[in-house]
Amino acid sequence: MNKREFEEYLDKLDLDKNEYCIISGGSLLMHNLKEETDDVDLYVTQKQFNNLSKKFNVHRSNKPYPNHYTVNENTEAVLIDNIENEKIYYIDGYPCRSIMDDYHWYKKNARPKDMISSNKIEKMFEEISKKYNCSKEEITEEKICKYINE
Repeated sequence: MNKREFEEYLDKLDLDKNEYCIISGGSLLMHNLKEETDDVDLYVTQKQFNNLSKKFNVHRSNKPYPNHYTVNENTEAVLIDNIENEKIYYIDGYPCRSIMDDYHWYKKNARPKDMISSNKIEKMFEEISKKYNCSKEEITEEKICKYINE
């Protein structure tokens, strides 16, 4: 899915934007760090999880992560206790997890595909540092969103 198809797919899921956020490859797509993604990965609240379970055959996934569920062939969800604890930034009106949080997750897991993603984020950080004449440590999510939207 490209970004337009991804957004259309999310709209069809009819999710409450206060009850989920986009993570992983979808977050990279929304941050313009990927051109396509194969699936949709989400953090969801219990309320959103219950709504998805009414529409789909939601079941525990075979991935080794806690509270990780398969919603359908295109969507996976991680049930979280409190969405308010997440750093969420809206891109084109869609709630996305902080790219900084994604970056740290990729670095921590260090799988080959995660390292590709973290390298893309690092390249974006370099571009932002040059554009805003700041160090990488001074990059904020607000600067990232401003950079994406320019």
